Amino acid sequence: MSVLIFKQVTESGNSKVFRIDSKSTAKTFGCSRKANLISIDPLSDKFDGVFEHREDGWHYVSFDIKNKTPDLKIKMDDSFQLANSKLHFFVHETKEHLYDDFSRLNTVGTAERQVYVVSRNNRILETKVLPKNTGFSFAIHGKQNLFKINATTDWISELHDGFEIKSKLIQVDPLSHLNQTQNVGLSQKEKRTVAATMALCLLLVFTAFVIPNETPLVAEKELPKAAMNVVFKTDKKVRQAQQKKVQAQKAPAQANKEVGGSAGGGRVSALLKGAVGVRISQLIGKVSATDARTANVLVTTGAKAGEGASGRALAAVGKVEASGRNWNGESAGSGTGVSTAGIGGGKGTKGLGGGLGQGKTGSGGVGLIEEESEVIGGLDREIIAQYIKTQLGQILYCYERQLSANPDLYGKVAVKFTISGNGQVETQSINDTTLKSVPVEGCILSKVAKWKFPEPRGGTKVLVTYPFLFKSTN
Repeated sequence: MSVLIFKQVTESGNSKVFRIDSKSTAKTFGCSRKANLISIDPLSDKFDGVFEHREDGWHYVSFDIKNKTPDLKIKMDDSFQLANSKLHFFVHETKEHLYDDFSRLNTVGTAERQVYVVSRNNRILETKVLPKNTGFSFAIHGKQNLFKINATTDWISELHDGFEIKSKLIQVDPLSHLNQTQNVGLSQKEKRTVAATMALCLLLVFTAFVIPNETPLVAEKELPKAAMNVVFKTDKKVRQAQQKKVQAQKAPAQANKEVGGSAGGGRVSALLKGAVGVRISQLIGKVSATDARTANVLVTTGAKAGEGASGRALAAVGKVEASGRNWNGESAGSGTGVSTAGIGGGKGTKGLGGGLGQGKTGSGGVGLIEEESEVIGGLDREIIAQYIKTQLGQILYCYERQLSANPDLYGKVAVKFTISGNGQVETQSINDTTLKSVPVEGCILSKVAKWKFPEPRGGTKVLVTYPFLFKSTN
């Protein structure tokens, strides 16, 4: 059996030792958690290559297509550079003795038996002890085979489709010999040990009975009279009389309130106030629930396209130099930020979108659901969230330009993207959506593709999933 031992040493001084043997299958090597041998070099690929043992020795097969020598034969005390680390190899050859235990079998007895051993790739699969020249049945590739090997005191082996069948004749005592076995007396040393043990047990039992088991008596303390509860039993008729007296005192006060309120239509006014109060409470509850789901809500303040510093396509989002046709037909809108100061109160939106014209952009809000975001890699979650907040105007533009065609458009879109080692977005896709709008989702992906974050630590890739919540404010 061949054993490959190699040590990985990074430029920073970290090291790790790996050990694999020829019995194992091919072992993958890389920084991925799914790799069989996990690299400690942060610059390694997820799967750098694979180690495998062949008839001529150990080989390393690289997965890098740019490598000029993808299949490298490993020699004794060999080493090579891989990414930001160096691998040092040591090959150790060992010889297995599968049949050493069988050579020590008892060969003294009156009964002859033939032992069969089936092995493959230095692994024993099955053993059987049968009467002499009986034959041994074993299935290979689903087909039952009967093997008869000459019974001798030496090992005789046969090969069949990669399986090795070995046989040997041994001498054993028959089962009837067990009934004739005589009892053997204990030695003097064993007798002394037994006697000492029994004496110790008797001493422990005697001690347990002799020592009295006294339980200390706890003096009962008499409770002070001040701590005693005094219970008075009140007659049922007396209690009912007291309750009627209290109700009679409350009745005139309630009647006065009803008369005073009905003089100026107070009852109708009270009902209206109650209904309005319930409606306001419901609205405040919705705003509070929205703010509880996301700590970042963006409501745009729109301007007519063509007036001021708005472009023809970003009329409701950013300041871009005007160009192209005259878009003075755009409707104007204004808004205030949505925020809550608790369950019972908060700021509301007012004046959101004063009459959107046909073919114009709508008015909506977009929020970040940070608690549902996922970040895996060398960038902190706070850095990614801070950068995305600066780009919310682009995301909101994609949503608002579809509101004129579908005013009831709302929902959540989770965008999954990969940040490369230089901070540029490398891949982007829609991970989950309840918005169900292909134009909006396609526009969002085109905006995300142009984002550039700070460079991750170590130049590694970062996998990000970020959900956006869209709601029309019309």
